[in-house]
Amino acid sequence: MDSTSVAADANGFVSFTWAGESAPKKKVTIRVIGSTSNPEGITTPWEEQIALIPPDEEKLRTMVVSPLDTTDTYVWLRNTFVPTPIHVEVNNIGGSPSEEGCAKLRFAFQALLEGKATPDSGRARLQRSSRHPFHPVCVVETRWKLSDGAGRQHLELTLGDDKTFKTRRVRIAGIARQGPRLAAGLGFFSNIRRDDRIVCRTVEQHDKCRDVKAADLPKEITIGGRNASGMEPYFGLELPIFLRNEPDNIVERLLYQHTRILVGTTFERPEENYFIGVALLPILSSAAEESPFQITMGLGAGFRGMYGGMSLDAAVLVKPILSVFGVAGF
Repeated sequence: MDSTSVAADANGFVSFTWAGESAPKKKVTIRVIGSTSNPEGITTPWEEQIALIPPDEEKLRTMVVSPLDTTDTYVWLRNTFVPTPIHVEVNNIGGSPSEEGCAKLRFAFQALLEGKATPDSGRARLQRSSRHPFHPVCVVETRWKLSDGAGRQHLELTLGDDKTFKTRRVRIAGIARQGPRLAAGLGFFSNIRRDDRIVCRTVEQHDKCRDVKAADLPKEITIGGRNASGMEPYFGLELPIFLRNEPDNIVERLLYQHTRILVGTTFERPEENYFIGVALLPILSSAAEESPFQITMGLGAGFRGMYGGMSLDAAVLVKPILSVFGVAGF
């Protein structure tokens, strides 16, 4: 086939015919160069290589699964459906994909551990490629519900036709994150605001003591606040950070897959002692995010210093108390 130019049809597909004196004895590669234009007149070039193989070798074992859609790691909350459908593109390099050819392609999804895929089986359909709008491919999709355990998980995809099922297996990676939860703990703060207290024994002892009735003396009162350092109990909200789907930058990927923050304040003077910290255990292992016990470090009270603390899931603390009163389902 000589070099030629063709235009896309109404559906955006490009068709051409390869002809020769006899059937090829080995694989033939055709290079296709094209371009697309947007309404603003900006032209974007693209290039594809199409491989043709002899008819007796045209089997589904030659299909290629788009690496763009299978190397992404799907990250979402544990025991919930991933919001983005699992989209896998398949090319049968024995010929151009067609509706009839895609209908012959069977698929089966199996969520490892205790996850769920809906639908878990079916047949592929013809659709435009998400990477190249003018390139038709066979597509299989499902919704993936991650299992209840936090950490790395996998969804296994099996592809094949009616006769040669289980011809190709693809493993899709996922990470289940622990959702937001209340926590309480004890931390060391390098700079914290505390109540400044005195014991009024006479009304003349301090200006604030004049408001105390003589019958209530001696009495401990608060006369203001002071900066200090030391241990202090606190409470707060733990939550994971979500950025975007599978960042390329290693720092963003760490944030996306492992970072869990704690936003909280102390019980004493909470309006002044707010802080933010990062949980250390999930950085080492995403599965550790599920642990009710966390070690955090970050900017201390009122962002005036540093802090380090140990916190516990509030449900662990409250559930035994509620059970005493017969309150279940917490």
